[in-house]
Amino acid sequence: MSTIWIRRFRRSTQLLSLLLLTLMPWLDIFRLDLAGGYFVIAGKSFLISQLFLLILAFGIALTILALFARTMGRLFCGWLCPQTTWSELGGKIVERISKYKKIKNPSSKKTKLLINIITRLLIAVPLMWLFYTVLVSYFISPEKIVAWYTHEGLPMWYVALGAKFSVLAFIDLVVIRHSYCQSLCPYGLMQKVVQKNKVFKVTFNPDACIDCNLCDQACPMDLYPRSITPKDSCISCQQCVVACGTRAEKFQEKKMDYGTENCLSMSFKPYEPTLREKFDKVSFGFLSLAVALATIFTVVIVLDNGLDVKITPITATQAFAQEGEEQVVEDDVYYREYQLKIANTTSEEKEFSFEIRSEVEGLSFVTVPEKVTVSPTSEWEEEIEIGLFTNEVNHGRFIIWVDVYSQGEVVESIKSVFYYQPRS
Repeated sequence: MSTIWIRRFRRSTQLLSLLLLTLMPWLDIFRLDLAGGYFVIAGKSFLISQLFLLILAFGIALTILALFARTMGRLFCGWLCPQTTWSELGGKIVERISKYKKIKNPSSKKTKLLINIITRLLIAVPLMWLFYTVLVSYFISPEKIVAWYTHEGLPMWYVALGAKFSVLAFIDLVVIRHSYCQSLCPYGLMQKVVQKNKVFKVTFNPDACIDCNLCDQACPMDLYPRSITPKDSCISCQQCVVACGTRAEKFQEKKMDYGTENCLSMSFKPYEPTLREKFDKVSFGFLSLAVALATIFTVVIVLDNGLDVKITPITATQAFAQEGEEQVVEDDVYYREYQLKIANTTSEEKEFSFEIRSEVEGLSFVTVPEKVTVSPTSEWEEEIEIGLFTNEVNHGRFIIWVDVYSQGEVVESIKSVFYYQPRS
């Protein structure tokens, strides 16, 4: 593969990664709405009270990333990571600033370099703000952000936080760059621990090398590509191969007798070539854990209907009223109070009605209120009364089921108890 195709292919994967990162909250693949008090996974909304699903999704992602690092090395860092892409832009800016400083006398070359530096900085500034907006969209509804930009105006906290983010992003762009990958990135550190194989291997042909050191200068991880080992933190970015190949192609154009061959190349053979060596016990452990967590997560997501209904008796859970407790009997109906809690995680307003049934045939119950309305992605919690017509029963403890209806269909059925033994 020629150097230009390596560069184009890598840029394509980086752009696709950035596009996916940008679209995830806008397509409701994943986002955490702090203002609304809910989060979205795969198009379904869940309340913060269902945080275990968010933890489960994080565990799945972490396990898959660990498996990826174990079998593929630090390929994610070199070909998909947004920080790497941002760092490379900063590297080009710093490189041109260094060249500009070395030119002592004014010249057209110096003017071109200055224009190039300013152009890249002008590109970096809107990119900083765009990436900031993408990050905010993971925590604030994208529709709300669009409203800010179109007619509501930007909130002061959003502008102030964006200014601080831009300063940090600019420092990262021209100062930190790949130092973050080497010592601060949590996933980068995890990859160093778990990695065993690399999908790309840099091979070196000493006979073609002219010792120009361009590969050493191009390596973002400050490695020596000509003597790289499996233990080195190579991110498989192939920048060394591109630098060496670009030099060789230029020498070929000039019809020079030396330096026209690329002494570095990439191989798709991993360091551990056999399948058994590549997928060891640790790899299978990560794979098994990822499959188990993903299965549990999928079952929960598929079975979830967007509703969670709970009902709890408030009055004494005994077969008689406590001393001093007021019995409510109206029109031959004996009422008991219950705490009803309904979580509606759908994006639609829902109206619910109730029907009470018992294991004892012939009993009639009523509820007050008969219907409740719950807003989308919210929780409703209030006290309701369930009444039993006393002319149909003497006394007793009854198992009851509260059937919750929405649009004429039972969406939940909750088991509870009803006690009736009025004092004589």
